[in-house]
Amino acid sequence: MAAVQQFGKYALVNRLAVGGMAEVFRAKLLGEAGFERMVALKRILPNFSSDQDFITMFIDEARIAGRLTHGNIVQTIELGRYDDTYYIAMELVEGMDLSALIAACKQRGLKPSVELACFVTAEACRGLAYAHEARDENGNPLGIIHRDISPQNILLSVNGDVKISDFGIAKALDRVGNTSAGVIKGKGGYMPPEQFDGEAIDHRADLYALGVVFYELLTFEHLHNFPVTHDFGEKLRRAPPPVVSQVNPDCGPALDAILQRCVAPDPKDRYPDAGTLERQIMRYLHGYAGGFSQTDLAEFIKQNLAHILDDPFAAIPEEEIQHTTFQPNMASRMEVLFAQQEERKPRSTSTTQPVRKTPVKPVGTPVRAVGESTMAVDVSSLPGGRGPARPTGTPVGSAK
Repeated sequence: MAAVQQFGKYALVNRLAVGGMAEVFRAKLLGEAGFERMVALKRILPNFSSDQDFITMFIDEARIAGRLTHGNIVQTIELGRYDDTYYIAMELVEGMDLSALIAACKQRGLKPSVELACFVTAEACRGLAYAHEARDENGNPLGIIHRDISPQNILLSVNGDVKISDFGIAKALDRVGNTSAGVIKGKGGYMPPEQFDGEAIDHRADLYALGVVFYELLTFEHLHNFPVTHDFGEKLRRAPPPVVSQVNPDCGPALDAILQRCVAPDPKDRYPDAGTLERQIMRYLHGYAGGFSQTDLAEFIKQNLAHILDDPFAAIPEEEIQHTTFQPNMASRMEVLFAQQEERKPRSTSTTQPVRKTPVKPVGTPVRAVGESTMAVDVSSLPGGRGPARPTGTPVGSAK
């Protein structure tokens, strides 16, 4: 076993994930009088330690998430700098992400659980409601929008906790760095049409993305079966309303109505806020099964998915914005990455490589599967694009 590396007050036990711009470690915080705490530590890779744009984005990531203290959000412990390298220490979630859960259930031939899907989605709603309504010390709204809700950014602990991670590209009113005009950040397959097309967005964009995740939990299928291309936003607007009960007979018409409102193409037709959506889902859950709890989720993981906890999963998505060319035939679960052609200088070739998961067995149970790529879309450069987007903010917890 490799020797433990010392990094300031942290002992780096093993690397969980590495992306184009940052790496994530399972680390031990060493304090006074023998105090210890296991954390997920993300630090900037050496070749980006002097990149001021990325450093600003990294700091913004920590500042936004550091203001959020809620049981359904991965906690940010501190932003620090050691030996000229910035790092973020975060809560280490022992378990898996939703993408790992769905993949493992499909592999074992398990059918989707309506109870589990409703509970997990409702818990995610609670985290989003808190983030959307968060205020600063003077009572001013922070205006936080996650912008990257996806199965990779919803974590499940072995104790049945549900936590939203990676506020890395979140929009907030007080960001230091801003997204350049014409650049859209997020995973295309989970974006609402207005976000993909570079229009102004609000918190209802997160509810749309969560609705897509909800559908995936209920069916083990992705809601959209067409590729993420330059006209994806228009395809979303023309798509018929989803009827989840046709795919999963265990779902009733009331669930069809909930899903259809979540993913309505027009934001005005969606739920007004995450709290309202959470109450609708829980009302359905109690009528359907009499309830489902954190204990039930923990028992489901223990009975059906304990085997995947032996694999090294990283607690945090792996990458920031990557710069690569349009690849229309990319695998369906890896979102299309577009090159931002004018606003930023080209990166080194290392940033265009696929994200890798380091196959090192951690001590104890590690965390989550490496997330899908985040994409930067320069709408004005695409065939049939809609011109420059209005500026929308930026990135917690991923190896970039």
